[in-house]
Amino acid sequence: MTVYLDVIWALNLCFDALLLYLTALVLKRRVKPWRVFVGGFIGSILILLTLTPFEHTGHPVVKLGFSILMVLAVFGFKRLSFFLKSLMTFYMMTFLMGGAIIGSHYFVQF
Repeated sequence: MTVYLDVIWALNLCFDALLLYLTALVLKRRVKPWRVFVGGFIGSILILLTLTPFEHTGHPVVKLGFSILMVLAVFGFKRLSFFLKSLMTFYMMTFLMGGAIIGSHYFVQF
């Protein structure tokens, strides 16, 4: 079986950008598309780091750090409450979309 790293990385980039964009929609905040792309790129770096000696990217603290960087890149830091609301909404959208994908997978599975 052939695994194409560039396709996996591009899919992760698009999905991370989609999650950030959905977070902005839920929060009713206007964000620039290039900032959403930068946030998605920061999140997709985790895929590339799995092939390097820095293979501790699966650790929860590393993932928390990357998600904080993603939210900071897209929404910035104005106040702590503003940032925490953005971060928690991002997590909510992530779990919501993950649950929807798993549910639809089991719905169409024979």
